[in-house]
Amino acid sequence: MTLHDPYALDDVWLAAFNALPDPRPIAALLRSDTPMTTGARHVLGEMFHPGSPPLTDQRVVVRRNPDFDRVVRQLGAAVTYRKAIAAGTSKGKAEQAAAREAGVTARQARRWAQEGIPEQLQERLHGLDILPSPNVQHEPDGRGVDDDLANLLVMGSMSMPG
Repeated sequence: MTLHDPYALDDVWLAAFNALPDPRPIAALLRSDTPMTTGARHVLGEMFHPGSPPLTDQRVVVRRNPDFDRVVRQLGAAVTYRKAIAAGTSKGKAEQAAAREAGVTARQARRWAQEGIPEQLQERLHGLDILPSPNVQHEPDGRGVDDDLANLLVMGSMSMPG
């Protein structure tokens, strides 16, 4: 069943913005097929680059994700290890080569190779572990949202601990 309130979609986005500083509701909407309203797009733009005077009390500050560097090191170690094994190198020498590249112990390099980081990244890039897309129903005016999604986002954002 689709919401018939013409502002229902605005309410969903507003609830996500009101959940800040918890970014999970906005991230879930951005990763979904839920249409973004013009108002939500303007608020998000304002949060990245406030005008004068600012229109919102929240601001997005972009900074480097330190977890990304670790994943790059893990990926490099895993790929080096797997290439060495595929070339017929012994496990011990493959671990040492991977460890040298990543600047970690051979044991750590072996563990990273076993964690399946290349496969995890491939799954992420192909969308296999991303939140399932909500069942968005498009009404004639192009604005519609699934009732369950709306209730989850509106009620869920109100009950999420800050």
